[in-house]
Amino acid sequence: MSNAVPFPSNTRVMSFSGLSEDVLHQVLSQLPDPKTFAATIRASKQLWNIRCAHPKSIARSVAENTCGHPEVLPAALRLVRKVIKGDDADDETEPEDEVENGIVIPQEPPETEILDIPITREEADLLDNYGQVVRLLQDVYSWRHKDRTSATSQLTPAEALHFKRGMYRFWLYCECYSPPEYYAEVNSDAREAARERAADEFLRLLPAEHLFEMAAAAAFCAEMYEWNHTAWNSTDLSHLPASLARGRSCLGPRLIWEDFENLGCDQPENADNSGFFWTSFERAVTHLQLGQQTRDDRLAHAIVKEVVGTNDSCDRCHAVRGTDLWGSTDWPLLRGFISLIDFTTFLPGRLPKNTTETRPLLNRLGSEFWVTGVPRAKADELITSVMEEIIDMEVDGGGIWTRDGWYCLECVHELLKERLWRWWYAKKRDDGTPEMPSCWYGYNCRTMIHRQAHAAKLNHLCVPTRGDP
Repeated sequence: MSNAVPFPSNTRVMSFSGLSEDVLHQVLSQLPDPKTFAATIRASKQLWNIRCAHPKSIARSVAENTCGHPEVLPAALRLVRKVIKGDDADDETEPEDEVENGIVIPQEPPETEILDIPITREEADLLDNYGQVVRLLQDVYSWRHKDRTSATSQLTPAEALHFKRGMYRFWLYCECYSPPEYYAEVNSDAREAARERAADEFLRLLPAEHLFEMAAAAAFCAEMYEWNHTAWNSTDLSHLPASLARGRSCLGPRLIWEDFENLGCDQPENADNSGFFWTSFERAVTHLQLGQQTRDDRLAHAIVKEVVGTNDSCDRCHAVRGTDLWGSTDWPLLRGFISLIDFTTFLPGRLPKNTTETRPLLNRLGSEFWVTGVPRAKADELITSVMEEIIDMEVDGGGIWTRDGWYCLECVHELLKERLWRWWYAKKRDDGTPEMPSCWYGYNCRTMIHRQAHAAKLNHLCVPTRGDP
């Protein structure tokens, strides 16, 4: 017997075909992306006919939904048309024409007119692809600069508009004005001068508010690159100067996001000393005649207007750090602030120079959440687990560190100094490593540094009972 509940006899069921053309037009206009749109119009001849009757308006509405806001679409569409067009025309120019034609992108049509050209299916698909990248970057941006308790975006609609519009424009800037992989011998100085003039013009055409939101997006891409470099690199050069990160942000948002997702770090050629974007930005801002403090404030608040927990303080030292606090929800981001090699420096005494201990420790940490190839979600889970295990250890007389606490980076360093060596000793024991007698001189032992046999024979993960305290 069927368990279906019958409709009451007096219920009117509206059929799909009974909906008006205006309603169905609205339905199609609310679809979130081109793939959903294509599947929907194939489901009904009636919907197909409406699409054929209003192809431009519906395609534009779906594209606006894909980008997240109607005011974002012009910048996004300009980007995808530049990418689709590519540099095919440039390849055919003669060397003497390259200064004029090989560098400068057409400033026409401007964003105000770009929607007059119908959106093609290829453009719609690329808008969808790029839109996913920008949304994922927005999640990370919000996590770091809006609300540290959420890995998904908590930006307000207005903040999301500023972020997306700025990010698409910076992406286009990267496509147009990134340093080439190699410099041509012919007219290289002239080409660079033309590139510089075009980049300056690109920025000067923007209203002041849009210029600063684009700069905020550029700064975030540099921040992401710096994070990638620290998280991926396992050498003493793991921390990259901010100026170099700014230059290497010319890779553009897509490659920077892919490196973040895959725990890698591309190294673009000719980018380290390029002054990429910021030289032109400084010239553009000079025309606004703003004081330094005003410029800094406008850049700092170009996207986020109100930070969640901006006055929150460290639970250990009570310093006010706001979003720069670390705890249960943002441990995964710690990899970009404490490199793999940094972890050995938190071992006490002379243990950082004891390769018998540091090599297996680095192998253990590296194989879990630093080495390229580990899915980022798994890496995030593992570093969170390690930090929680360290916090949960019943040592030091304990209650200052809790899973629910929030700590500044300096205090996280202190936590690792106090407990990392104990955590490592416990892990070795749990893994079945044979117990060894402890060296009298413990982690201050000098012999363990230059005599590997001694380092391997005795346990040095212990407090000294002789010698230096």
